[in-house]
This record gives sequence, C-alpha cells and structure tokens, in this order.
Amino acid sequence: MKQLNFETFPIDELWAIHEQVGNLLAEKMTAERNKIEDRLKQLRGDSIERRHYSRIPPKYRNPANRYQTWSGRGRTPLWIKRLRMEGKSMEDLRIPEPA
Repeated sequence: MKQLNFETFPIDELWAIHEQVGNLLAEKMTAERNKIEDRLKQLRGDSIERRHYSRIPPKYRNPANRYQTWSGRGRTPLWIKRLRMEGKSMEDLRIPEPA
C-alpha cells in the first residue's frame, strides 16, 4: 500500500478525510456490536432488549451540505466543530421552525 504524506494535504482535505474515517469507523463498530449482540442472544437463548428512543427532529443543518443535520443531542458532529472554528454561531446553523 502506498504511504501518503498527510503533512502536504490542505486542512480542508484533512478534515474531509477525518470525517470519512470517523463515519466508516462508526458504521463498522455498529455492525460489530450487532454481531456480538446476536451471538449473545443465541448463547443465552433470550433476547437482549434495546432501548427505543423516539426520533428527535434535527435543529441544525450544515449550510454547505443540507444532508448533514444534528438534533443537538449527543456528540457534536465534526462539521459543526469546524464551522464554529470558522466563526459561525449555532444560530447561523439553526433550522428555522415551521410556521
């Protein structure tokens, strides 16, 4: 595999790579957790109850990518952290309430 020299990459490209790697790791960790829970269910012979949370509508949206939203709960997404470092406020990112 070819070695990449990340020190030559522009910061925007590094952030994009960081987000992609974070998303990929989250997907893989969820898949692994599901496999382990399924295996435990088989071994125990009972069901593992998961908490079911109601869906929270998003409160914030990335102006550059309308598909990136956040409800304001849980870990702060990287795109919000990056926009905040660029000087945006949370109010700038808020989705307007429907009338």
